[in-house]
Amino acid sequence: MSSELGGAASLIAAAGNGVFDTVKNELDKGVDINVVDAQGLTPLLSAARHGHLEIATFLLERGADIVMTDHEGDTPLIAAATEGHVEIVRLLSKTGGGVENSSQDGNTPLIRAAKNGHLEVVQLLLEYGADINRTNQFGSTALLWAADCGHIEVVKYLLEKDAAVDLATNDGFTPFLYAASCGHVDVMDILLRNGAVVENTTEDGSTALLLAAEHGHVDAVKFMVEKGVSIEAATNDGLTPLSCAALNGHIGAVQYLLEQGADINAVTLTGGTALNWAAGFGHVDVVRVLLENGATVDVATQAGVTPLLFAASNNHVDVVLLLLENGAAIDGTNAKGSTALNCAAEYGHVNVVQHLLKRGAAIDLPDAKGSTPLICAASFDHLETVRLLLENGADIRKFDKDGYTALNCAARNGHANIVQILLENGADINHASSDGFTPLASSVSQDHIDVIRLLLEHEAAIDAASKEIMSPLISAACKGHLELVRLLLEKGADTESKYESGYTALSYAAQNGYTEIAQALLKSGAAIDATSDDGSTPLLMTALFGQLSAVRALLDHGASVNLPDSYGYTPLMVAASKNHVEVVELLLKAGATVDTKSQSGDTALRFAAHEGNAECIRLLLEYGAGVNVAGSNNCSALQGAIYSGHVKVAKLLLSRGADSNTLDDDGDTLLHEAVLRGQLEIARLLFEREADPNVSNEVGWTPLMLASQRGHTKIATLLVEKVEAVTCDVPWGQRVPDPVVKFHVTRQKFMPRPKAFESDAQWELVLGLCAFDPSERMKLSNAIDLIRDFAEEERFQEKLQMMRDEDDDMSEVEFGLKETPTLKKPTMGSMRALTKMKSLGRSIRARREVESWATAA
Repeated sequence: MSSELGGAASLIAAAGNGVFDTVKNELDKGVDINVVDAQGLTPLLSAARHGHLEIATFLLERGADIVMTDHEGDTPLIAAATEGHVEIVRLLSKTGGGVENSSQDGNTPLIRAAKNGHLEVVQLLLEYGADINRTNQFGSTALLWAADCGHIEVVKYLLEKDAAVDLATNDGFTPFLYAASCGHVDVMDILLRNGAVVENTTEDGSTALLLAAEHGHVDAVKFMVEKGVSIEAATNDGLTPLSCAALNGHIGAVQYLLEQGADINAVTLTGGTALNWAAGFGHVDVVRVLLENGATVDVATQAGVTPLLFAASNNHVDVVLLLLENGAAIDGTNAKGSTALNCAAEYGHVNVVQHLLKRGAAIDLPDAKGSTPLICAASFDHLETVRLLLENGADIRKFDKDGYTALNCAARNGHANIVQILLENGADINHASSDGFTPLASSVSQDHIDVIRLLLEHEAAIDAASKEIMSPLISAACKGHLELVRLLLEKGADTESKYESGYTALSYAAQNGYTEIAQALLKSGAAIDATSDDGSTPLLMTALFGQLSAVRALLDHGASVNLPDSYGYTPLMVAASKNHVEVVELLLKAGATVDTKSQSGDTALRFAAHEGNAECIRLLLEYGAGVNVAGSNNCSALQGAIYSGHVKVAKLLLSRGADSNTLDDDGDTLLHEAVLRGQLEIARLLFEREADPNVSNEVGWTPLMLASQRGHTKIATLLVEKVEAVTCDVPWGQRVPDPVVKFHVTRQKFMPRPKAFESDAQWELVLGLCAFDPSERMKLSNAIDLIRDFAEEERFQEKLQMMRDEDDDMSEVEFGLKETPTLKKPTMGSMRALTKMKSLGRSIRARREVESWATAA
C-alpha cells in the first residue's frame, strides 16, 4: 500500500515538475493515470497548471481523464487558462477539454483567462466556441473581470467580439462600474465608446462617480465630471460622492469635488454630512478642508451625533481639538443626552477626556439616564479615566435615575480597582439604590468575591435595612455560594434576617439543597425552626422541594418534625403530596405523626392519594396511616384518588381495606364521585367492592342520573348493567320476563363475562340491549335476528346429538337381532324419520319460546 501511495505522489509531482521520464516510469509500473492527491490534483491537471505540454500530451495519449477536477472544481483546461498556457489550452480545447466547463464558483476557462489578462488564451477559447457572455455564480462575465482588473487589450478584444457591454452582476455592477471603482480610466473610456451607460448604478444606488470617489480615484472622478455626470447623485441611503470620499479620507477627491461645487452639507438619510463621517473616522486633514470650506461644525445626525461627539467616541484627539478650535459646542448632547465627555469617559478615552476637561467641559453633566462621566467610566472599568475625573473634581456622590452611584455601579460589575479608588476618595459605602441595593448587596448578587472582601474590609453594612431588601447573607445562601456565606458569617452577618415572605437564609439554603451552607448556618446559630410569614419552617420547605440530604441535616440538628405551618401542613404532608418517597420515609423514621390533619382536615395519605403517589401511600400505610380517615367534607383518601382519576392508587387503597360506600357531607358516594369525574375504570373497581349504584345524594341524584346528565355513556351503560342485574329492570322501564332474565342476566359481577352465558355473542347481546345511549343501543329487530341465530345453532346441535343417538340405537338393534332372530329388523329409513320428527319438535318449541320472548320484549 505504501508503495502505491508513493507511486501516486511521485507521478503527480513529476507531472507538475515536468519530469517526463518519471511520469512514464510510474505509469509503466501500473500507477493509475487518474490518481488524485489530497487536493484533488491529477497528473494531467498538475501538468496543465504548470505548462508542461509534452507531459500533458503524453498523459492524454495514455488515456488520462481530460475533465477530472480538483476540489475547487478546476479542470485541466481551467487551470491552463488561468495560468495562460496557450499551447496546452489549444491541446485541451481540441481534444474535448470542455471550454464551457466551470469551477465550483462558476468560472469558465474564458473568465479565468480574461481575469488574468491572457489575451491569446481568450482569443483561442473564443475560436473554440467559448460563450463570451457566460457568467459565474455572482453574475460576472469575462468582460467584467477584464475591466475590473484593467486588462485593456482583453477588454478591447472582447468588445470587438460583441461582448455585452452593460451586463451586470447579481448586485448590479457593470463592467464600467467596476472599472470606475478601480480607477481604470482607459478602460472606462473604451467602454463608453462602445456604448456603456454611464448612469447605471449598483443595487445600493452607487454611481460610477461615487465608486471612484469612494476609492479615491481622482482621475476617474474628473473623467466622469468632465462627461457631465452629476456630482450629487447619491446612494439609496443618501451618501453623496463627497461624503464617500470624506468617509474614506480621500482628500484629493474631496478637494476636487468641492472645487466642482459639491454640496458640503448634504445629508444622508440618517442625517450625517461629510464632516460627520470624516470626524468619526478620524480623517483630520479632510475635516480641516471641510471646515475651511464652510462645513457646519455642529451638524447632528438624527441620533443627535455631532462631529465632536463622533470623534470623541472614537478617540480621535486631533479631530476633537480641531473641531473645538472651530467652535464646536463642547457640551452638546446626542439623543441620549450624552456629551462628548460622557462618550469619551464611557469608552475610556483618557486623552480625549483630558483635553475636554482642559477646555471646560462640564464634568458632572449627566446623560438622559442620569449617568455622569464618572459613573460611566466606573461602570466600564476605566481606571485611569476615573482617576482623572476625580482629580478634576468630579462629584463622587452623584447617582443616576436608578439611584446608583459610581461605587454602586463598579461594585455591581465587579470592578475591584475602581471600588478601591472610589472608597479612597470618600464614596458612600452604604448608599442604597432605588431598589435597595447597597454596593455590598450588588456585588453579592453577582458573586464578585474580591469586591465583597474589599467592601467588608472597609466595614460595609453587612445586613439589609428591611425585609423588602435581600440581605447579602440570604443572597449568597440562595445562590449556593459557600465561600461567601462563610465570609459573611465570619463578619457577623445576622442569620435571622428575613426576606420578602419571611424566609431566612437557612430556609433558602435548605430548600435549594445547599446542605453545606445549611450546616454552616446552623453552626453559626441559625434558628432551626424559624418560621416564615405563613408559618413554614426550613424543614417544611426543604421537604416540599424534596432535598433529602438537607432534610437529613435539619433532622440531625433537631428540627421539629411535626411543626405545621399556618394552614396546618406538616413536612410529611408536603413531601407526600410531591411524591418525595425518600423524604417521606426519612420523616416517618424520625417520628412524623402519620394521621395528623391539616386545618382543612386532610392527612398526608389523602394528599398522596390525590396526587397519585402510590409509593408514598404504601409507606404511609406501613407506618399505620388510617385508610378510612375522613378529611375535609368527610372525604377519604380513596375519594382523593377518585377525584384525580388515579386508578392504580384507588385499587391499592381498596386492597388495603378502603370503604367503597362512604358518604361525604353532601351525601355523595364514591361512585357518585367516579361518575362525576367520568372515571369508568374506577367505577368498575367500586362495583367489585360491592358499591351500591342505587344510593341517592342529598339532592336525590343517583350515580346513574349523574352519568346521564354528564354524558358519560360508557359509565351509564355499566350502571345500567349493574342495576339490571340487581333489579331485573331494563333501563327504559320495561319488565323483562323472569325466564329470560334468568337466562341472560344474573346477580354475578358483569366483568368478566358471567358464566351463565354460553358465548361472548350472548353477552354482547345483553350489553347491546342495555346500552344507556339510544344511539348505541341495539335495535330490537337485530336482537331478534341474533336470538334466532342462537336458536338455529341450538337446533343444529340437537340434530347432531340425535344422529349420535341413532348410531347407538342401531348398534343395540343389531345386537338384539342376533339374540332374537324372529324379530323384524327396522329399516334405516324408519330410524331417520323418527329422529327427524324429534328434532323438528324441538325446533318448533325453541322457535315458539323465541317468539314469545320477543313479543314480551
